[in-house]
Amino acid sequence: MLNKESEEKIRIYFIRKNLINIITVLTLITVSLIAVISNNNLFVYIVSFFLLVFVLSISAFMVSQTEKRFRDVEAGYIHYFFDSLSYLIFFIPFLLSSFIINSGDHNFVLRAIYIDVFLLLILVIALWNPFLSVWKRRSLPLQEQKLLSQIFELSKKLNVTITGVRVINWKQVKIANAFQTGLKSYYIFISNFLYENLSYDENLAVIAHEMIHASKNHLRKILTLEEGIFFIVINIFLLAPTFSDSIITQLFLIVIALSILFIGISLFLPFLRRKYEREADVYGAEFTSADALIHALIKIGNLNLAPLSTSKLWNFSHPDINTRVKYLNSLKKGEA
Repeated sequence: MLNKESEEKIRIYFIRKNLINIITVLTLITVSLIAVISNNNLFVYIVSFFLLVFVLSISAFMVSQTEKRFRDVEAGYIHYFFDSLSYLIFFIPFLLSSFIINSGDHNFVLRAIYIDVFLLLILVIALWNPFLSVWKRRSLPLQEQKLLSQIFELSKKLNVTITGVRVINWKQVKIANAFQTGLKSYYIFISNFLYENLSYDENLAVIAHEMIHASKNHLRKILTLEEGIFFIVINIFLLAPTFSDSIITQLFLIVIALSILFIGISLFLPFLRRKYEREADVYGAEFTSADALIHALIKIGNLNLAPLSTSKLWNFSHPDINTRVKYLNSLKKGEA
């Protein structure tokens, strides 16, 4: 059990880091939207780009100071600055969308087709995952042969192809995490900061959790649904003028589009992500050990300074640790 001082430290760290991320993302979206409505003004594009870099530099400084103060990480400001530049990837779709929307061609259907092709390209890139080569360079193959044997034995039971299991070097930033990526065959990555702090059974349980995600194509389904929501919303926006000349009708369609966006991104996808996490927890525990996964989850929370209990408003992707421990314990009793 944590003492009150430790609990307060975790609470302040958690809130502070989430607020930095939320403010950063909202600022980036605002600046990007300004660029979109600028009617292809090159000066606005350039100013927006440098403003984004400035915002990210401030955000990186705040994150680095937070991490050093609360978690005593070894990584310096430069690491967090370059890490934050990945946010600029989201500026490029806004830029290209702006160019298409503000093009001289007033054929709304043709614009919609251009945007749809662009969205399809983004989905293909996301599924292909251009970061895979970077992660492979920063990682080493798992060397524990006994663990590897059990992993590949489990992959046969799950009918999923595991290309490799790699330990990624995140000790400097103290990230305790594991994830999987791939289309038909998958890589499993686990951070050395997590791997070295878990027992053999706990590592197996965590990797099994990721293998369940891979076997059930959870990530692919989420990415496809995200793109599907944006596809519907953007097409309604672009094609609204072709449905009716009435401003009221067009505004009604835009309200529908915004409602779909809000419900999809804020309610449906978070619900689905938490459902998939529970599925990976339950099936992973059945193939390994519920106790091992419970202990691993608690350790992950401690290593990452994550509170055991949080509101769903703070976490759109995972149930909190207490919730996961509760249904894993019920699984042991045959109630789940």
